[in-house]
Parts: sequence; C-alpha cells; structure tokens
Amino acid sequence: MIPARSWLPQSALRDGVLTDALTACVQTWTDRWFAAPIKPQLRLGFGPGQEDAEETAWETTDGGMTLVASRRSQLHVALAMLGITPPVAKPSSADHIFFGRLTAPAFEDLIRDAAQALSTPPTSRKCATPRSQAQETTLKFSVALDQEPHVLEFYIEEPAAIAARRARLAPAHPSPSLARRSEAIAKQSIEISALIGRCTVTLAELRSCSCGDVLVLDRLTQDHLELVIDGEIKPQTCRLEQDSGSMSLKLAHP
Repeated sequence: MIPARSWLPQSALRDGVLTDALTACVQTWTDRWFAAPIKPQLRLGFGPGQEDAEETAWETTDGGMTLVASRRSQLHVALAMLGITPPVAKPSSADHIFFGRLTAPAFEDLIRDAAQALSTPPTSRKCATPRSQAQETTLKFSVALDQEPHVLEFYIEEPAAIAARRARLAPAHPSPSLARRSEAIAKQSIEISALIGRCTVTLAELRSCSCGDVLVLDRLTQDHLELVIDGEIKPQTCRLEQDSGSMSLKLAHP
C-alpha cells in the first residue's frame, strides 16, 4: 500500500488515469504484433512482486519504468505472434532461445510505446529485474492477455508516475480578466435625494403636533436644495421640479 503524504492524496495515482493510458498502449501493441485480436487487462498494485530467476527486463534510460517478461510471458507472446493456440508441447531450451529472440523486438517496442504514453524518455535498454530494488511506493501494473493472467508486469517509480499523472491533468481554466477600477465603480448603484429644509422645535411642541399642523422650514420655495448622495450632503445643489406628474431633481451649481 502506498504511504500517505500530506502533499499527495492517496487517490492521486489510483484514479485509473495511468491504468487507462497503459491499457490503451498495450491494446495498440497487441493489435500491431499479434496474429489475432486480444483484449488486455491491467491491474494496479504497489511494491515488488514474486521473484523469477528466468525473467528478462527492459527499462527506460531514466530508470523510471521497467517492463518484466518471464519465460512463460515470452512463450505466450510468441505463440500469439505466430497465431498458435496453446497448449503446445513443453518447449525445449532451444525453443526458449527462439521465443526470446522473437519477442525481444516486440517487448522493446512495447516499453517505448508505454514510455511515450506516460511522457517518460522513450529510449530503453535491457536490465536486471527490478524486484530487489522496488520500493513500497513503486507502482506495479500486472498485464493479463485474454484469460492468461500476469503475462507482463510494468514497474513505474513514484516520481515518474507523479510526473505522468501531472502531465494528464486537465488544463486550468484561465482566471477572468479584471475590469478597470473605473468600469467596476461605474456599475455601483447609489441613492440620490434632496434635503428640502430644516426646522427646530422643542420636545413639547413636537409632542403637541397633530395632523394638519404646519412646520416652517428654513428655506424658501425658490431656493436651491442641498443634494444628498448615499446619505452624505454634497456641496452641489439642485431644484425640485415637477414634470407630467412626476417629481424630479434638476442639478444646479453650488
């Protein structure tokens, strides 16, 4: 199981994106090399697998990805390439040499395709099997071909897997461009009113007021009124006018 990291969610490499990419790559490879259609299936695991002394491996030049094929793998792939249906007689040592030579170019082609699919260096080389060096964080993809399980294994080191997964992230949506401050301010709503006038009365006079009483303001009807914007009195003045039954404010100079 992959250890938890504060910066790497456990689901980041388990979401199926890398598995789908490798599955598509293996499918294209089998279509190109095998005599009949075969459906591959990949299963993701972590850490080293079971050691096999008769394995052959190829790795990318940066060591980020390794493809492992056993003698049984070479036999199964060779028969698929030749269009021969198992079972066959037990292969001799000479047969295994022949199968190894027959399948080597196909396996080299597969790891190159897989490296390109996961955005790692496409050049590869033969190497020792990676099981003794595999860490708990190493991703292991077991490849099944039709009903034959564990035909091949891919080992991908965590840094290479993270880089490959990052390369497949959806592009971030560009942030909307900010409008000019003057344009943003221009769209703000403000409240405009006019101060008709003021008067001063005592509390006793206010308490004695009733409907119909008249309060005399400090302004004449022809005087300019003070303009009030969002509750703040401004030096600019205005006049109160009536037009077609509607009241309006006509701005004037101070």
